[in-house]
Amino acid sequence: MDGRLLSICIPTYNRASRVTALVKRILECESQEFLVEITDNASTDNTVRELSSISDERVVLYRNEANQGGRFNMIQAVFHVKSRYALFCTDRDMIYPDRIIPLIEVLRNADFAFAAVTGNKKSRSEGPARTKIIKKGLDSLIYHGFACHPTGILFHCEIIGKKKFAMEDYVRWGGAEPYCRLGWDLMFYGKTALIDAGIWRYAPKEFYRDNRSGYDTGNNGCCKKLYFHPYDRTKNMVLAMDYLLSESRYKECLSLEERERLAAEIATQFYNLLKYYKYNVSSVFETAHYGIKRRFISTGKLLDLCKKYEDAAVRAMERNHIGYRAIAQWKKKHYQRAGKTVIRSLLYDLLFLKHLIAGGEW
Repeated sequence: MDGRLLSICIPTYNRASRVTALVKRILECESQEFLVEITDNASTDNTVRELSSISDERVVLYRNEANQGGRFNMIQAVFHVKSRYALFCTDRDMIYPDRIIPLIEVLRNADFAFAAVTGNKKSRSEGPARTKIIKKGLDSLIYHGFACHPTGILFHCEIIGKKKFAMEDYVRWGGAEPYCRLGWDLMFYGKTALIDAGIWRYAPKEFYRDNRSGYDTGNNGCCKKLYFHPYDRTKNMVLAMDYLLSESRYKECLSLEERERLAAEIATQFYNLLKYYKYNVSSVFETAHYGIKRRFISTGKLLDLCKKYEDAAVRAMERNHIGYRAIAQWKKKHYQRAGKTVIRSLLYDLLFLKHLIAGGEW
């Protein structure tokens, strides 16, 4: 630790112009209380040369001698951090420099094990960032959820060091992205927060269309390997449930009722993400970005995928000793959600058809 309060950590690979523009934009903030720490995954373009040309002591650049894969580089970016807190940002998103100081002001007077920092447009104005505090443990797990976009996630690096978290455990983690599990583990050690600072924004849709992801989709662009595919959502749900219901730190402090509540929330939250699959595989932006074929998913097919998900969720609950009554209650609510899924799917079909007739990109 170098005594600074915040590091903005950015893993990158072969996006020289994009990441350089991002770093320069961040440095428009004149505060000396933060670092920008970039972890380059052995880029073959001009990434290292362009970043090395930036003359600012707040910039710290690490470079892997060989490409270690995206998961390794992503979690390594957090474990490299020299400051008390690490704010994660992908190399395709954008940080608003005028919102860094309001975030630092919140962190100066707080002690959060984990936080989610918003990209809410309504917060992008002058004034302090607003903060919602959540109790550690179960409340934090349920509030922050079990899968999310990495930009805007804030980790307490001193806890990571003091509790001797092992980076290899997260690199080898076979479930949702490793930063999710790191967040779950931190939530056990202290209160968490939602910091409404409006500090970041997603890359524009055109970026996804014009830039290929480094994500390996296998032979012929296998959509099944991508995070939004129902197969991957189901796998991550099962792994999250198995981990959080068997991990000793949580298992020992949760009552039976709390375990049932946690299992239901995990199953529900991952199910709620399935609705995006239909959009992802029909979007010209997403399919171009990941190099997969654009296709249409019928409402019947979507319901079939949802039924398979339900079966997997029930098996996971039974394996983790969730009672029959709790499972039955979850299934009852699940059928109500499935009904809403049908309505949304049909409405999406109409919007998709209308857009195609109008000749616009979707």
